[in-house]
Amino acid sequence: MVGKLYDLDQAVAATEWCDEGRRRFPDNGVFTMCQLYVMTMRGQHPDAARAWLLANSDAIANDPRGGSTELQKLDARLMVAAVLARAGLKDSAKAVAKGGTAGTDVDPDRYLYMQQAFALLLAGDKPGSVGALKVFLTANPDQRKAFAKDPGWRFVDLADNPAFRRLVSAD
Repeated sequence: MVGKLYDLDQAVAATEWCDEGRRRFPDNGVFTMCQLYVMTMRGQHPDAARAWLLANSDAIANDPRGGSTELQKLDARLMVAAVLARAGLKDSAKAVAKGGTAGTDVDPDRYLYMQQAFALLLAGDKPGSVGALKVFLTANPDQRKAFAKDPGWRFVDLADNPAFRRLVSAD
C-alpha cells in the first residue's frame, strides 16, 4: 500500500501509513525504509540527520520484503542521498549516491541504479541520472515503455531531456 502511495506522490497518506506501521511494528524494517522514502518526497521535511539515523538503524536488516541485508542497506543509503539532495546538500548527495550500488551478486535486477538515478537527479546531475537509468533499463528492458509513457513524479524532470528520451525509446 505504501509503495503505491509513494509512486502516486501521495505524501500525506504515505506518511500516515508509515507512522502507523512503525508504531505497531517498530522492529519491522519496511516501516523504517518507508520513513526514509517519505522524506524524499516533495513537500516533506528532508531531515538529513534523521535520514542517517534511520538508514543505520538495526531495523533496516529486518525488512521482510527480501533481498540481502547489503541490498537493503544500500537502498537506505541511496534514499539518504536523495534526502541530502532535497536538503540542498547536493555535493554530499552525489558522493553518497556514487557509492550506493553493487554488483549483480547483490543487486541482480539493478534496482539500486534506479534509486541512484533518482538521487543524482535531485542533486542536479542529469547526465549521471540518465547513466544510472541506462544500467537499470538495460537489465529491465520491459520498463522502457513505462518510462517513455510516464516517467513518474521521481523522473519527471528528465521527461524533456534528449538523452533520457533516446534511452527510453531505444529498442
